[in-house]
Amino acid sequence: ENRKRSGGTMDVVIAISDLLETTRDCSKSCDGKTEVLYFDNFSPSPIPHIALTALRKIDWKSYGLILASVNDQDGHVFLEWENFPSYVQIQISLHWYHNQSPTRHKTDQPGINLVKKGIKNALDDLKAKHEGFLLSSHARKICSYVPDLARSLAGLIFSSTDMDFQGDCFSVLGFTPQEAQREAVEEYIQRKIVTVIGMNERKPQRDQEPAPFLFFDGGSETSFFEDQELEGEYYSNSLEL
Repeated sequence: ENRKRSGGTMDVVIAISDLLETTRDCSKSCDGKTEVLYFDNFSPSPIPHIALTALRKIDWKSYGLILASVNDQDGHVFLEWENFPSYVQIQISLHWYHNQSPTRHKTDQPGINLVKKGIKNALDDLKAKHEGFLLSSHARKICSYVPDLARSLAGLIFSSTDMDFQGDCFSVLGFTPQEAQREAVEEYIQRKIVTVIGMNERKPQRDQEPAPFLFFDGGSETSFFEDQELEGEYYSNSLEL
């Protein structure tokens, strides 16, 4: 009700970059911290207590991040992470603007749930677009076994003396017997398994269904290697009341 009364829109932008090797020793962001910028009606503003509470309530661990603390230094907010790679930079910007005349709603602020939902949607979008990226610690542990599994499956196919079996396997994987190379087949199997792990990770626990068939079309395919060179990727999410 309060959110409807306030009549505003919350924008959330999250940028995650893999810093260049030459900047790793000099960037101010190489300290396991993330600065959170806040804007109110297009003007820089101290972050309100409501937004701080929302930041603390995010389930960061489901995105492979461990939040150590939220520090408010005279309106400048920094999120501190545990076990955070020094070469990765995360930037978060929150923008709250009023749908009606700002002079009539000077004290209006976004609700906690609105801020929380905006941040979560931005993280979910990055997670969806980059398979194997922002996975929970449990999913990353599962992914660590994928290379060995893919290698074993590829080895089983190529070591078989049953030509019909080999042909069927290659056909399912999208290869012809003449063009199939073991490294390419292994890479494809690995990519498909990680894709399914990522799909399952994004589903709410109560809505999870059996994993889809690995090697049959069921939706758009996302490159397994997209997250390996993630530079300047960002997502802007706008929630309007």
